[in-house]
Amino acid sequence: MENIKEWLEKDPKRTFKMFMGILVVSFIIMIVSEFITHKENNSKIPYLFENSETIIQKKKLEEKQKKISKINKELMYFKTKETLSKNDSIRIEFLLDQLNYIRNEK
Repeated sequence: MENIKEWLEKDPKRTFKMFMGILVVSFIIMIVSEFITHKENNSKIPYLFENSETIIQKKKLEEKQKKISKINKELMYFKTKETLSKNDSIRIEFLLDQLNYIRNEK
């Protein structure tokens, strides 16, 4: 093991050429094997994009549901309240508008 280490340190140009040769040969082998074993449905990129799109849609749906839940809780508070002020009426109207907007959002 020490002989190999000494040889590598002794001749750095030769070591560099050897490692670059190995790198180039492995790259060529990888390219050739990809062409030989290539299948039409081997591509994973569209699958990844489909998954990311569904994840984004799920997150948007969860956010939408959280907003709706928050608005419903606040509306329930006003429903249980016995007397409503003018500000409460304005707030309820605003919440209902927000609820309709969120439900109609795509």
